Amino acid sequence: QKGIIKLKPSSVKKYRLTEQNFSQFFPDEPPVFPFSSALAQASLLSPNAREKLKLLQKREEMATQDRARLKKEKEEVLEAKRREREDKDKLREEQRRRFEEERERKKQEKELRKLEKEKEREKLKEEKRKYAENLKLRNKPREDMECEDLKELPTPVPVRTRLPAELFGEALTVIEFLHAFGDPFELRDEFPDGVTLEVLEEALVGSDPEGPLCELLFFFLTAIFQVLDEEQEEVAKDQAEDLRDALDDDSDPTQSALSAVASLAAAWPQLHQGSSLKQLDLDSCTLSEILRLHILGSGAYCNHGNAKFRYQKQGAFTLMDDPCVNLQFSEPALLKKLSCTPVYDLSPEEKLKILLALLGKLLT
Repeated sequence: QKGIIKLKPSSVKKYRLTEQNFSQFFPDEPPVFPFSSALAQASLLSPNAREKLKLLQKREEMATQDRARLKKEKEEVLEAKRREREDKDKLREEQRRRFEEERERKKQEKELRKLEKEKEREKLKEEKRKYAENLKLRNKPREDMECEDLKELPTPVPVRTRLPAELFGEALTVIEFLHAFGDPFELRDEFPDGVTLEVLEEALVGSDPEGPLCELLFFFLTAIFQVLDEEQEEVAKDQAEDLRDALDDDSDPTQSALSAVASLAAAWPQLHQGSSLKQLDLDSCTLSEILRLHILGSGAYCNHGNAKFRYQKQGAFTLMDDPCVNLQFSEPALLKKLSCTPVYDLSPEEKLKILLALLGKLLT
């Protein structure tokens, strides 16, 4: 085969040639044969045999190349699988390490939160204990000078005013009322900058007919007339049975006399001026007389027609609860003086009494 002479396997076995050595047959030096390549041997073959030999050699080379390529591809696949397995092992190990780190971190955070809560509870317990001790100490009777939070009193600032000292508190009452209830009654129309102590001081001490006293009385009378009109509308809507039997004011002679005087004063403008008191022109010249008639006629508004309304809606309001009625009952000389003296020429105390009566009238 392929131009090479070989021994038969049976001859090799028979003569046990595999157990023999070349020197046993040829004791001399081994012979040197001339080298003959396969091509040289192939040149001795026929053309067909040479073609077959070339095809066989080519197939063997291709098979060898295929085996080498397959072996290389197999090695590459095995290497890729090995690398993939190593990568997976590394990734798994990394994930396990991260998981362990995360679990350890959460465990530490949990322990830390537990310690913080414990510290917070201890702190809260300590604060409660200190608070209880401080409360116990504070509730214990002791001298004021032994307190720890003593402070020096601020240096008082003297108030410089032309008003008498005994009228200062009542003057502040008027200012506070105007500050609290001035906007609903449109105080800004008469006093755009508001009423200050200086303005009220000028109204009480001064005697200017066009001064702040005139504006203040305008404001109070206008607001009172407006409220009385609204009350009459509510009474007309809620008119019911007369409470003359339940609220019999005629049983008191004083109230009966005051009511009679008030009715005459309320009817006087209608009889002599042809219009009600609220419809008369209000200016600096007519202010004193309209003010006097309003104070005298205040009791006329507490009649039997609105008695039930005042009793139910205004806290059992009666004739003697009217501040203007109380003023004419307690200060008859003031009303008599007002009949012949302008309100601007009254004393500060008398002016303040009138303002407080109008203020109370507006509140009721």
